[in-house]
Amino acid sequence: REVWFRYPGTENDILKGVTFTINPRSKTAIVGDNGAGKTTVIKLILKFYKPNAGTILLNGIDIQKISDCQYYQYISVVFQDFKILNYSLAENIAFDKPCDKARLDQIMEDLELTKMVSNLPEGYETICGRLFGEEGIELSGGQGQKVAIARALFKESSFIILDEPTAMLSPASESEIFQNLNDLTIGKTAIFISHRMSSCRFCDNIIVLDKGKVVEEGNHDTLMEENGFYCKMFTTQANFYHQMMDE
Repeated sequence: REVWFRYPGTENDILKGVTFTINPRSKTAIVGDNGAGKTTVIKLILKFYKPNAGTILLNGIDIQKISDCQYYQYISVVFQDFKILNYSLAENIAFDKPCDKARLDQIMEDLELTKMVSNLPEGYETICGRLFGEEGIELSGGQGQKVAIARALFKESSFIILDEPTAMLSPASESEIFQNLNDLTIGKTAIFISHRMSSCRFCDNIIVLDKGKVVEEGNHDTLMEENGFYCKMFTTQANFYHQMMDE
């Protein structure tokens, strides 16, 4: 509600009176050009920073009044600068939670990682990275990104945030991942941030940011009919990808 924010030590407001509502068990996309404030919104939702003015509420409660320990139980998040640790693949996904192999198998299948796992020398027990030994394996950028998504899904929180989670994947691979995520996040509240507009089509609501303000809001069809900011972004990007494919 009416959230204003500027980073410490700077003079420019990144968010300027941002107001929107995310409904329970809905899928919301936040889109906009670089510098529009998308990731800043996520950092505020995650309590990394506090708004300079305005409030962020969870079920009507100011999130600043909820303990971090309790609050973070509700949320899983995937950033584009994820980290794969020098532990086994299973530990990278489950961490300190009991590793339900059947559930892990299902998530890996949904993310199209089953073949990768079957080719690993020790399966889920294979060490990621070679910091502690030559027997470890190095995941590709795309594989690591999918493991980071698997980590967030395995946590089974009710609220999942994906901030540019597929930046290292091709448009075709990203489309497949987002379709799988649509199925995997059924019953969860989800926020998606992606620079590729096609990933927004399955979302219940799309929030369009420009220069720190909400300029449009609605689903894909509604925003395309309005022929405004979102429509221009979507059309421009679609034409760009078509040209790439033709070449």
